[in-house]
Amino acid sequence: MYGIFDKTFYVNMQDESTFAIDEETGDFNYISCTVESTLYLKMYIVVQFEDGTYAFDVFFLENRNYVFNSFFHEKEGKKIKKVCYMQIRNLENKKGFITFKQMRFLQFPEFPASPIYIESKKLIAGVDLRKGAALGFLSSKQYRVQEEEDGRGGKKAVFKRAVEFDFTQNMNFINTYDKGRLLQQSYYGTNKSPYQIGISLGNLWSYNPVQSGDRFNNLGRIIEYAITDKSLYLKVRPVDWAKNNYVTDSYMETHYHFEHGVFKVSNRFIDFSMLNHSRNGMGRQEMPAFHPVASLKNYMYPTSKNKYVVKPDLGFWGESGNYKNTLFCIESCWSGWFNDEQYGIALYTPFITQHHAGRYMANEPYDGPSSQAQPVNYLAGIKNFDIDCLQPIEYTYYISIGNIREIQADFKKIAPEENAFLREICDD
Repeated sequence: MYGIFDKTFYVNMQDESTFAIDEETGDFNYISCTVESTLYLKMYIVVQFEDGTYAFDVFFLENRNYVFNSFFHEKEGKKIKKVCYMQIRNLENKKGFITFKQMRFLQFPEFPASPIYIESKKLIAGVDLRKGAALGFLSSKQYRVQEEEDGRGGKKAVFKRAVEFDFTQNMNFINTYDKGRLLQQSYYGTNKSPYQIGISLGNLWSYNPVQSGDRFNNLGRIIEYAITDKSLYLKVRPVDWAKNNYVTDSYMETHYHFEHGVFKVSNRFIDFSMLNHSRNGMGRQEMPAFHPVASLKNYMYPTSKNKYVVKPDLGFWGESGNYKNTLFCIESCWSGWFNDEQYGIALYTPFITQHHAGRYMANEPYDGPSSQAQPVNYLAGIKNFDIDCLQPIEYTYYISIGNIREIQADFKKIAPEENAFLREICDD
């Protein structure tokens, strides 16, 4: 382990400076330090391996005082001998400085290969890296939820009060057919040069950092994590959805935990790419992207006086001609997918009153559980704004499972004071 103590570097406008280190650290996979910075910076750390070859990894630093932790990923299965030098690129058009305190090069356990679960009295949630670097499992502990044949080649979800809980016997409410369907952050940015567009589903695809992974089955890169029995924190460097293993210059942070038994997700995203994402404020953002299982066939949301709107026949949300039919104004900011007995899963997006919902391949038969099938439901809170490089996007949402009236009671307990970013863009 090697430590740099109280080392300050001064950086000019949009400058790139190299600072020698040349210290033998021994093998490491993790960097930890306290940062005091007045600038947003891109940092390269170059290492030499025991076989004499070299590699570097890229890190991004914010203009604040905080503890920065990150895995060093570019090891290629080799052992590091020493840190050679550090290169710092100023991303801003102003002068400033950065101070590193107690920089340490450590061995730290990788994120577990086996699934990680957190739970409350009502819900259980999980992340499985084989499916993506985002939430891929969510189920009920109050209900024993299983799927039965619906007589049309698909499935229907059946809820029964749980006597003894065994989540291995319970339906997963999140579709995991591909990495784009996990419960996660996903944002849409530029399609203008110098960005090189990708292709997905035969369409030209703009900049689209996705937390879990890309359409080629590559994973988002985990930068940092923390796990307790009740919570999970992930910091990810996401990949660009339509490109093959293109790691974006951005960080996504997600904190999964519980509040009043409701599943609470707090998101943060910063784009360091310095691309021009301007679309005159009309960038359509999913907050979040959510794909519940197709065995819940009715889209529902509340109106006044405890009444509910039921939409059993929504079409594919991605068809341009069907967009207006699948976009809803939800004054209560929550809606969800339910069975015929009004049991299901719902999403509450404080300050976001537009929800986009729909079904894909809804009438196609399928085998196996709905969580692994191509037919799927969709639900997203929608806000129109452009990604602004170096400006954090932060928001929180909530999910509950059960009878629709139980869910409504759950959401009434929530006081969403923390969504300052959303309050600001809603005011605009």
